[in-house]
Amino acid sequence: MKIQIAGIRNVEDALMCADCGANIIGLLVGQKHASDDFITKELARQIKLALPKKTKTTLITHLEKAKDIIEIAKYIDVDYVQLHSDLPESEVEKIRKELPSKKLIRVIHIDKNGKLLTDIEKIKIADFYFTDSINKKTGQVGGTGLTHNFETDKKLVDTLNKPVFIAGGLNADNVAAVIRWCHPYGVDVNSGCRAKNGRRDKNKVLAFVENVKKAKKSDDKKNMDELIDVYDENQRHTGREDRFLVHRLGIWHKAIHGYLINDKNEIVIQQRTADSYLYPSFWDMSFAGHIDAGEDSKTTAIRECFEELGVKLKESEVEYLFTNPEELAWGDVISKEFVDVYLCRKNFKVIKKQDEEVKAVRVLKLQDFIKMLKERDKTLLPHYDEYDKMIPILEMVLKRHK
Repeated sequence: MKIQIAGIRNVEDALMCADCGANIIGLLVGQKHASDDFITKELARQIKLALPKKTKTTLITHLEKAKDIIEIAKYIDVDYVQLHSDLPESEVEKIRKELPSKKLIRVIHIDKNGKLLTDIEKIKIADFYFTDSINKKTGQVGGTGLTHNFETDKKLVDTLNKPVFIAGGLNADNVAAVIRWCHPYGVDVNSGCRAKNGRRDKNKVLAFVENVKKAKKSDDKKNMDELIDVYDENQRHTGREDRFLVHRLGIWHKAIHGYLINDKNEIVIQQRTADSYLYPSFWDMSFAGHIDAGEDSKTTAIRECFEELGVKLKESEVEYLFTNPEELAWGDVISKEFVDVYLCRKNFKVIKKQDEEVKAVRVLKLQDFIKMLKERDKTLLPHYDEYDKMIPILEMVLKRHK
């Protein structure tokens, strides 16, 4: 798995990235579009000469005339030429003729929804393809820090006849999932390893490289802790995928929701943390979670209750109610879940929250919680269809246990 770190602007950062494990250093020379990462060809040559021989370099350019690109590539003596503009193929032919030993990388731009913005049919000359996001508001054609729908990248990797590099909002947190989903030849990072001062952050670079290596090692034997079973819209099992991509691509999967009530008819509710990827800081039912690959939902319910609240449940205290299909969205997250809903009865005394996922917990009178559901309380996650099904069930609990 090749790792390119782009937007390098000084010798020190280049050497650090190479030492951390980057295979290729991307040097931006020849600017036409918005970017803070462009440098002079003279500085690019200094960086090239300072690098160890095993570390390759790429000329990343917006220029549109072959003679200008050829002159710069020869001067720096790069290994790859990455074309970030819509050059006529006649100009690309000139580059190929004059630089036969340099590998040509052709960029394919993709919008946030996965729509192709590049006419691939027009690309006739390429050694590699390079997928990337685009920011129409700022005019950036790379280094945007924006992700896109990586389902498109996966299709391109599967169908194109040349190796593919993937870029677009990659960082240490998401690169492993993208690799396991798309199986590219290489990955590229720019803003995902950048410090606030514009330099490269060594800790971010190390984490990125380490996660690429881990993903590559686990590509043939996937890490079960990060996988969940996925389904079609008819609940037919279709395989297993990484949970990060499941929520970015809107793939159906299974989850559990639990309502924990004691003999005093009090219910626990929890507040999501401020950095939750879906409805941060909203209040939710007692506990919830994804069903891990190969796990049954009742086991998940018992596990999640203990992990999030510190309450150990017996199987006899967990009652399956119904399965509810639910679609929610927040930012670039698309959640499509078949939710198994459980009613749990236990006389809990102490609620111990999980700090990583749960910001706070409250114990409410059941009648007050039912009122919140009926009034569509704006502090609650909008599980409206589920709430409508739960209201008569919770009212029956109140009636039975007065």
